[in-house]
This record gives sequence, structure tokens and C-alpha cells, in this order.
Amino acid sequence: MLRGKNDAASRVGCVSGPEGLTVDWAQAVVTEFAGVHTTATVENVVVQSLDVGTTSRVRLEVEYAGTLESLPTRWFVKLPSAHFRARLIAQTAGLIRNEARYYASVASQVSIAQPVVLATALRWSGGVVVMEDLATENVSFGSGGDGMTAGEARAAVCTLAKLHAQFWNKTDTLPGWMDGAMRKTEDQLGDWLAVPLMRRGLRRAGEVVPPGLADSAISYARRRRHYHQQLNAGPATLVHRDCHPGNWFFRNGQAGLLDWQLARTGAGVGDLAYLIGTGLSPSIRRLLEDELVQAYIDALAGEGVQVRPDAVWRMYRRHLVYAFEAMVVTLAIGQMMPLAWNLRMIERTAAALADHTVFADSKLWSA
Repeated sequence: MLRGKNDAASRVGCVSGPEGLTVDWAQAVVTEFAGVHTTATVENVVVQSLDVGTTSRVRLEVEYAGTLESLPTRWFVKLPSAHFRARLIAQTAGLIRNEARYYASVASQVSIAQPVVLATALRWSGGVVVMEDLATENVSFGSGGDGMTAGEARAAVCTLAKLHAQFWNKTDTLPGWMDGAMRKTEDQLGDWLAVPLMRRGLRRAGEVVPPGLADSAISYARRRRHYHQQLNAGPATLVHRDCHPGNWFFRNGQAGLLDWQLARTGAGVGDLAYLIGTGLSPSIRRLLEDELVQAYIDALAGEGVQVRPDAVWRMYRRHLVYAFEAMVVTLAIGQMMPLAWNLRMIERTAAALADHTVFADSKLWSA
């Protein structure tokens, strides 16, 4: 699979808004993807839609002359967010920059389904990612509001196991930036802002979070660093870290992942807890949870990774707290995802925390 370059020689400019997506810019993307000898010439670029959240996401219709060389006519472009607060958080944490770096230097190693990336570009304050628009294919997308069906959840669990097994205890094959300064900045910001963001998010969530759980969540935020030391324990692998249902696509019965802004090294079971906690209604989760966790364990074994079921379950229960925290913080910041999605996923993760007595069971957090 051909992918765009991401180095100092990249011809693709780091545009900051849809107005920069010109014919000349698109021609640079084509040259980056197909090579300097391509005969494909961009004649027109039409913005089909614009959606703004953590990033600004633009769908383009691109008209060519010459030989297309498998170039798609529909592009999906990710730019820095047009919303000030979302853009500030994304720039500080390096989110779109991380995604550009992931597609340029990691994605080609990853064996699960991903979109074809035409080009990436970087600058200190962000980046640009240009990929095929999967909406033109026989593809369905997950929804944070509706959640996942049982079949989608099963497919997604298999995909996570395949991803995690590939890099299980082999993170030295990944680039150093995935565990470097930007990750430390993200962790420090999370610790410093944990209490005010948790309070703000809980106020906005209102009755979606039961009062007793809200009190425990504030206590968790005060000791976030302590809790995260335990969440980061155990075998490390490549993790997506934001695999809520809105970041999945499904094609021919297979599940693939989008939006790799938070990709890093960490405990694979954290992705599993995030997926199940955010992606399934409480009633469906209670029916399928045992099956899905066991399917993850079995799929890892099928890839040559042996894990103890009791250890996986212990870490799974622990990691539900990060899924809840992430959704509450997203609500606190605002403008990062549709409000209805956000509230629904807070409701789901809150129910999972209660069902698993994550805060009440002191033994869960003992060394």
C-alpha cells in the first residue's frame, strides 16, 4: 500500500483551513502519492462537506486529467480544528501531528484494515492528513450515538487482538516519538488538569452520572497519576487509545480503525475496555462481555500470545476508568464530538464502572 511521505522534503503544504485546499495543493498531494513522473493532473477541487470536532474533516471531490494511476476521486482531509478550544487542546497534545506521524512512519507496519493515505505534512503546531474517502466504498461506519451491534463488536475485538499481538512486547520496533516527549506532555497535562476538567465534565453531564459515582470520579482525578501507573503496568504493545464506536469502519465483515491521533505504546487491554465500555449499551454489554473478553484472549492465543485470563479481567476492569475519564474530559472541553454521542458514551462507561465496582473494590487497585 502506497502512503505519503512525512519528512522535510514533503511537497504538501500544511494548510490550516478548507480555503487552502486548492488545485495547486491537490496537485502536490498527487505528486507526493504517485511520484514526480505522474501524468495525472488535477483540474478542479470541490469541497463536498465540512465537519468540525477535534479536527476539521473535509470531504473533497477531485477532478483529474491524464492517467489516474489508482488515484481516488474522493478525498478525506484532516486539518487543525476550526473550534478554538479543540484546536488549542489538539495542538498542545500534538494530536493531529501524532496522526500524521503515525500514518507516515507506523501505519505501513500495521496489519489491520486502515484507509489508504495519499499524503501527510507536519509543522510544529499541527499537521495535515490526506486519505481516501472510505464513504465511496462498500463501507459502514460506527456511531457513537447508536453504539455497536454484537457482530460489529465481535469483529472489532478480533481486530484489536490482531493489532496488539503484532507488537506485544515488541515496541522497540516502533519509532521513539510514540513514547517520547509528546507523550510525557500529554500525561502531565492530564494530571494537572484532571480535577478541574473532571468537575466541569461532570457538571455538564448532570444526571447521566449518578452522584455517588461522580464523587468517586473526583477522588480518582485527584490521584490520577497513581491510578495511571497501574494502568500502564504489564506487557506493552501498540495501542489506539481512542477506539470508541465512532472511530471504526466495517467492510466485508472486517473491522478497521480510523483516527490514530492518540496512538502510543501501552497495555492492549486498555483498548479492549475502551471499546466495550464506550461501544455497547449496558444491556448488550452485560450479555456479551464475558464472550468478548474471552474472544480477545483466544484471538491473542491464535496469534501466539498467551495471557492469563484472570490478569486480563483485572486489567480490563481497571481500564474502564480511563474510558469514562476520556469521555467526561471530552465533554468538559466541548466541541470535540457530537454532544449526543458524548453523553451516551458517558452513560455507558458509567454503567460499566458501577457494574464492575471499579472504585468500590479496593482489592482491584492493590499492587
